[in-house]
Amino acid sequence: MTPDQRALAIWGGGALAVLIGAGIWLSSGADTLDQQRTQATTQHGKYLDLYPADGMAAAEATAVAERLRDHQAAELAKTEARLVPDLPAEYLKTDVSDATSRVNKDYEEVRKRAAREQVQLSDQLPLRALHDDADMRGMQLAQLYLIRQVLDACLEAEVREIGNVDLGKPAQDPSGTYAVLPATFRVKASFAAVQKLLENLRLAHDRGIGVAQLELTHDDSGIESLVVTASLITGVRSGWKLDPVDAVRGGSGGTGAGGGSGTPTRTRPTRSRSGG
Repeated sequence: MTPDQRALAIWGGGALAVLIGAGIWLSSGADTLDQQRTQATTQHGKYLDLYPADGMAAAEATAVAERLRDHQAAELAKTEARLVPDLPAEYLKTDVSDATSRVNKDYEEVRKRAAREQVQLSDQLPLRALHDDADMRGMQLAQLYLIRQVLDACLEAEVREIGNVDLGKPAQDPSGTYAVLPATFRVKASFAAVQKLLENLRLAHDRGIGVAQLELTHDDSGIESLVVTASLITGVRSGWKLDPVDAVRGGSGGTGAGGGSGTPTRTRPTRSRSGG
């Protein structure tokens, strides 16, 4: 082979290798291109669904937006009606005589029932002294409603003893729409009664009452000691001037008119504990 023929063969072989490599690359790229075309077609279809080719009249678009707004408002109203129900009318009368009468009547009814069912009930129940300000009395009546509901739940569960009730520091959600009014209850009961009490409190959700924290301990006698913090969610009234919930949780806490707080002595490992 002459030098010229050898050079021609080298160049021809190199060109052939380049063509083969390009063919392989184009073949592999074709699959990727097909996938991208499929994705583009799918996205284009979604775009046409969202933005019709002929557009949408302003009146029609406004009507759609209003329907969505009304639907959201209706769903919010349903949720609020279940989780933040209105208080009964008798707990909304903030006149001094009406409010005092409500406190006395609730406690008298609870004490009579406790005596009838042989349940030991503490004499140190809160809200004996009502606030001078009508707005603050309104909050105290809401706290009274919470206390009455939980005490009734305890009596229905046939607990043995109801100790002191301590009011926690009220707070409001960041929007200032809802108030959270906590109270801590101390109960002694059989384990079966404790189970029934917790079920009663679960059912109380429809009355705006929830369980924020509970602690259960027991001793050698088989009696359970339950410390439960329940809370009422209700609408904020003018004049309450509450701190946000996060600020209350992050601070030292504090107590309401019911006094301080306490923690029971654990004589055995905790059987159940939850927080919120």
